[in-house]
Amino acid sequence: MPGRPGGSRRRLLAAVLGAAFAAALVPLPAGAATPSPSASPTVAPTPDTAPPPSGAGSITRLKLGGANEVVTRCLARTADGAVWALIAGPRYRLVRVGTDQSVSSFALPGPGASPGLVNQCMAVSSDGGIWLAGTDPTSVVRFDPATHATRRLATPTAAARPTEIAASPDGTVWFDESAPHNVAHVDAAGRVTEYALPGANFGPYTLTVTPDGHVWAGANGGSATDPATGNTVRESIFELDARGTVLHQLAAAQSVVGAISIGLHVYAVAAGPGARPYFSWGPYPYGLGVVQPGPSVKQIGWPVGDIPSVLARGDDDRLWFVVPPTLNYGYFDPKTQAVRAFHAPKGVQPAGLTAGPGGSMSFTADDAFLYRVETGVASGNAPLATVAPSSTATSLPTPARAFGNAAVVVTSVALAVGGTLFITFPAQLFNLTFQENYPTIAAWLARRRGRRRGRAATPRRRRLTFAAVIAVGALFGALLDPGFGRSWSSATSWLATALALLAAASVIGAVTSVYHRRAGHPERPYPLALPLGLAVAAACVLVSRLASFQPGYLYGVVCVFAFRRTLTTREQGHVATVSTLTTLVVSVIAWLLWLPVSHAATQPGAWFGAVLVDDFLAAIFVSGLVGSAIGLLPLRFLAGGAIRQWRPVVWASLFSLAMFGVIDVLLRSPVSPGAGHAPLLTTVVLFVVFGGVAVAFREYFARRWRAEHGVTVRGFRAWARDLLSSHVAPTPR
Repeated sequence: MPGRPGGSRRRLLAAVLGAAFAAALVPLPAGAATPSPSASPTVAPTPDTAPPPSGAGSITRLKLGGANEVVTRCLARTADGAVWALIAGPRYRLVRVGTDQSVSSFALPGPGASPGLVNQCMAVSSDGGIWLAGTDPTSVVRFDPATHATRRLATPTAAARPTEIAASPDGTVWFDESAPHNVAHVDAAGRVTEYALPGANFGPYTLTVTPDGHVWAGANGGSATDPATGNTVRESIFELDARGTVLHQLAAAQSVVGAISIGLHVYAVAAGPGARPYFSWGPYPYGLGVVQPGPSVKQIGWPVGDIPSVLARGDDDRLWFVVPPTLNYGYFDPKTQAVRAFHAPKGVQPAGLTAGPGGSMSFTADDAFLYRVETGVASGNAPLATVAPSSTATSLPTPARAFGNAAVVVTSVALAVGGTLFITFPAQLFNLTFQENYPTIAAWLARRRGRRRGRAATPRRRRLTFAAVIAVGALFGALLDPGFGRSWSSATSWLATALALLAAASVIGAVTSVYHRRAGHPERPYPLALPLGLAVAAACVLVSRLASFQPGYLYGVVCVFAFRRTLTTREQGHVATVSTLTTLVVSVIAWLLWLPVSHAATQPGAWFGAVLVDDFLAAIFVSGLVGSAIGLLPLRFLAGGAIRQWRPVVWASLFSLAMFGVIDVLLRSPVSPGAGHAPLLTTVVLFVVFGGVAVAFREYFARRWRAEHGVTVRGFRAWARDLLSSHVAPTPR
C-alpha cells in the first residue's frame, strides 16, 4: 500500500475517523443429497453378555432418589466431568454427581411429576447453564449452577410440548416442539424463536446439534420434498442450519415388505464419532444409521434384539446406546464397525444415557439409582477439554453448498449488482464533502491530537504499534465466537486470527513491493498500523453478537506495509487492482485447502496443529473476501477510491464480484430460495444507514456554507440541488 510519513499519516487518520461509520457495514469474520439408504450390513453380530465384573462395560450404582422419587431420563454432563440428573417426585430437583462420586442436590420451583418417556431432555450450554425441557408443556427452564437461580422461558406457541433439548457450539440451545411440529431456538438474550418443519405431521421427537452448529431432528415428515434434490421422503431426518433454515430432509431408512415400501421411524439422534449425526430406526427391522457427507444415509447392521432408544458419544470415541425392551446397553465402535452389548443387571431396564462422570458413561432405569458404566478411559481425557475449531471455521459452507442452489446464486448476483449501484451515490457524496472540507476536518483532528505531539514515530515504535494492533485485532476476531473463554480452543482461534492478519498484510505488501521495483523505484516497506481503527473493530463485534451472526462482522484492524514514495493516480489504481485480485485468489485457494483440513479438525480429539490450520485457513478466506469488499468501497482513502478514479468499470466489476462472494457464501448460503436471514437484513440496513450518514455528513457542511453566505433553500428540489452542488468557490445567487 502506498504511503508517506508526516502529513499523509495525518490525512489517513482523518479519513479513518470520517469513515468509521462505514467500516462496520460489511461482514468478515459464515450439494446434491442422496437420501436413499445403503442397507448392506457392516457389523458382525456379537452375543449379549452379562456385565463384566471390571473393565469396559462394568457397572457400579449410586442411589440418588429418596422415597417416592425416580431418577428420570434427563441426564447431562458439564465441562468439569460431572453428571447432572433430574429427580422426579413430589417436587423436581437437580442432582450433581462429581467425578469423585460426590453428590449435591438443588431444588427446582414448581411441583414434580412422573418421569414420562422423555429422553435427552437436559443440555448444558457453553456458558455452563443447565437447560431442561419436558418438565411442563409450555416452557423450557435454565438453571445456573453458580447462583442456583432458575429462569423459565415460555414457548411462543401455547402447549408446544418441548421434550428434548440440545446445546449449540455458539452458546445457544435448541429444542423440539412436538405439538406444533417445530424446532425452537433460544439465543443468548433468552429470546425463543420457532421454526416449522415442512410437511411434518408427527414430532419432532428427537434432535441434536453437531459441532458445525447444524441441527438434526427426527420426525414423521408426511409426504414432503427435499429442497436440494426434489426427492419425496416421509419419516425423516431434517437438517437445519444455525439460522433455522431447513437444508435437507432425508429418509432415515426404508423397509420393503412385498411390494410396499414402509418408512421407518427415527427413535434417537446424536452427534456421534467423527462429528456426524447417528440415529436409530425401527420398528422392524431396526438398527443404527449415520448421515454421511453429501448428505446421504448409511444403515449399519444391527445384531442387538431391539431398537436403541438413546444414543450418546463417550470419551472412548464409541457410540453408546441403551435398548430398554431387551434390558441391554452397549456401544458401537466406528473404527472396527463392531457392536458390543451387555445384559443389564436383573430387573434393571436402562432408560436415560449420557457421558460421565469423568470418562465413564451413566444410565438411569426409572428407579432411584444412577448406573455408572466404565469405558476404560481415565477421567480428564474427555474431548470436551481438547481443542475445537472456532465458529469462524465451523460457520463456513463448502463450495458445493455455497453454489449448489441456482436460485440463491442468481439472487445473490442481483443483490451484489444492486448494492454496487446503491453504494456509488453515498460514497461520491461523502468523498465530495470530505474533499471540500478537508482543512476544517484536519484542523479539528489537529486540535484533538495536540496533546499527543512530540513523540516521533521511530521504526521501533512503528513495529511495536503494528504488533499491538495485530494482537488486539486478533482478540476482537476471536471474540466473534460466542464460546470464547479461557480455553485452548479460544487461544488457538486468537493465534490463527493473528497469523491471518499478518499474512494478509504481507500479501498486499509483497505485491506493492514488486510493483515499486518494476517501476524502477525499489525501496523497503515499513509497518504502519492505526490503533484508532480498533474502535471500529469493537463496534463490528458488537453488531455481530447482537445480530447473532456467524462468522461475524469485523473491520478496522488497519495493519499494512507502507511505502514512502507517493504513486500517481494511475499507479495507485494499478496497485490497488492487482492487490485486490491477489487477495481474492489467495482467499479462494485457502477455502479449497480448508475443505480436507476441516474434516480432520472436527474429528474427536483432533490434533492442535490441525485445528490451528483449520482456523487459519478459514480466517484467511473470510478476511480476504470481506476485507476486499470493504476495501473496494469507492471512498478516496480506500483501494476502491483509487481504482474507481483510475477505471470505473474495473472498480464496478471487482466490487460486484467481492460483494457477490460475501452475500452468497457468508450471508445467504446455504439458504433456500427467497429465505431471509438476520445477517443479510442487518447488512442491508447498515448500507442504508451508510447512505443516510453520508447525506447527513453532507448536509452539516452545506448548512454551514449556507449560513456563511446568506443562502436560503426552500423546497425539497432546491434542497437536493444544493446538496449535490459544489460549495467551493461559490458564485453569487
